[in-house]
Parts: sequence; structure tokens; C-alpha cells
Amino acid sequence: GDATDWLSTFNNIQINSKLSAYAGPGGWNDPDMLIGSSPGTASVLLPHQARTMFSLWCVMAAPLLIGSKLTNMTAFDLETYTNKDAILVDQDPLGIQGRPVVDTCPQEKLSVLVAKGRRLMARRSKKGLSLDPALETIPDCHQVWVKPLQSGATAIALVNYGVNATRMRVDFGTVLGIEGKAHVKDLWLKRTFPASHSYAELVAGNGGGSLL
Repeated sequence: GDATDWLSTFNNIQINSKLSAYAGPGGWNDPDMLIGSSPGTASVLLPHQARTMFSLWCVMAAPLLIGSKLTNMTAFDLETYTNKDAILVDQDPLGIQGRPVVDTCPQEKLSVLVAKGRRLMARRSKKGLSLDPALETIPDCHQVWVKPLQSGATAIALVNYGVNATRMRVDFGTVLGIEGKAHVKDLWLKRTFPASHSYAELVAGNGGGSLL
């Protein structure tokens, strides 16, 4: 379905999480255009949600099609969409779509998620259309996505869908198959630091995220 707000974006992310086996050089899954936080367009996200969306699209090797009005783009969105390190993750020659390796979200069948997306689209096109309250709520959950890169490194995206900030942890042995020390680079803060055995971060709620 169309991504028009954070709720429909969440649903599209869950759909695409089940399609990683069907993506690769020559054919890419398209979870829809990027929604920015700049004013002047029909669909707008909060700034941190727009950046998390971009992070996930890069890890999912998705087409990076900007749905914002380019002549009215904020400095924050411009910084998001021109982050070379993030774009390199998306365009990595290995062409592997990332997948969630830590996932506390409800595990729904693909057919259920697609049907939900259609109902969300109908809600937008028909103002006043009532939906099951469960469809209007993003569950209190989080995900850790990983994407192997040609260099041998692994891109990691953290996303917290819950209302409150959550301390998220990546165990190198369990998630990456790495024992001991590793170098972690935050692609948004543009800093690299050593870590031993695991990495932990307090991730903001309501669509907060990180790209490593």
C-alpha cells in the first residue's frame, strides 16, 4: 500500500520484512516513496521518523525516491537524503536486502499485512471511514535489522515503534557471528568507536532509530 503517514509506513516495513528473499541485483522490492518532514506536501512525518524511514530503506536496499517538494526541503531532510554513508549502504554492490534479526513486533502473515495496507489506503481516500481500532495503533515493539555488505561489514538499523524510549542491545555473537571486539560507526553522528561483545543504545520512541 501507499506510505502516507507513520502508521502506513510501519505496515509497509512489516510487509517488506517478509520479502527479502525476492530482492537482489536486477530486481528490488519497493516499499513506496520516502516521506520527508518538510512542509508543502500531502504526506509529512516527524523529522526523526523521516530519518528512520531513510535508514530502513537503505538497509532494505529499496529505491530511494523522494516524495517531498524539493524546492521546500528543510536542512534536516536535505542532510538526511544526502548522507553518503547511508546511500552507500543502500547501493552496496552485494545487493542483499536486510532483514530483522531481533523483532518484538506481532508476527502477522503477509496476506494479513497486505489486506491491512489496502484498508489503510481506503481510509485515506474515503474521509471518515471507520476502521478496527487495532488497525489505527502501532504496536509497542522494536526491531534490529542487518544487511551484509560487500566489504565484509554489516549495516545495522535500530528502530523503536513504541511510545517510550527503549534501550536496545545488539549482541555481536548472536546477531553478527562475531566474538569479541568490533568497530561501530554511527552513520548519522559520523563517529566511530570500539565496542566489545555488544552494542547498546537508548532509542527514542515513536519511530526513533539509528543506523550503524
